[in-house]
Amino acid sequence: MENHSLKASIITVCLNADKYIEQAILSVLGQTYENIEYIIVDGKSTDRTPEIINKYKNRINRVIAEKDHGLYDAMNKGVIKATGDIIYFLNADDRFCDDRVVEDVAREFRGNNALGLILGKVQLVNAPEGFVMPQKNSWRTIFSRKRDVILFQICHQRMFCRKILFDKVGFFNLRYRILADYDWFLKAVYQQSIPIKYLERDVAFYNILGKSHAEGMAALHEKLEVILKNSLWDFIVYAWDKLWAMGFVFLKRQ
Repeated sequence: MENHSLKASIITVCLNADKYIEQAILSVLGQTYENIEYIIVDGKSTDRTPEIINKYKNRINRVIAEKDHGLYDAMNKGVIKATGDIIYFLNADDRFCDDRVVEDVAREFRGNNALGLILGKVQLVNAPEGFVMPQKNSWRTIFSRKRDVILFQICHQRMFCRKILFDKVGFFNLRYRILADYDWFLKAVYQQSIPIKYLERDVAFYNILGKSHAEGMAALHEKLEVILKNSLWDFIVYAWDKLWAMGFVFLKRQ
């Protein structure tokens, strides 16, 4: 019988998400892991989102319905209210890949008390059209060096962490509207040297029509600033990699 001693806090932030939020809620409520605290942070939606949330109110531990200053402010509010040992953010337009995700992740944390972060794989979805592209590469081939976390951008849909890390790393920096999760992750890796495990399993369907994809140039500017702030040398490597790729494409077109 599984030991469910670690509490997992799943946080969903939303604003006018009535097209998708029910599938996110159901994917959380359908998890086999029993010790889950589910928190929804709603930025005062004006569509049917509050009605859908209310439909499941008896199975949601806490609903925070108030104005916020964007996605990461809402995520910070969720962390403050969370009482779990493990934190995971599931956006309103995302969902778990299957019903054993939290079960499997919690087992990994129980097996290693020093482990601070677990990174899973995501399946990219182009909502509402559907499936786009699976993440087929092995983590071992992607992360052969610490520097590779720079080149391979980490989103919060991949990331499970112990709540205590927010005491060490801090909350999400609201200076970054798009990539505050990436900034937080790099601080954990470079400044705090938090132990990480790369899990060879899909954890979430990730809607790629989210903010970081829709605001391409703004996201790129934020990424460059975040990398430069956390590691000058890896900023140089990242910039060189991008310039080389652009030059290769240019030469192919000639």
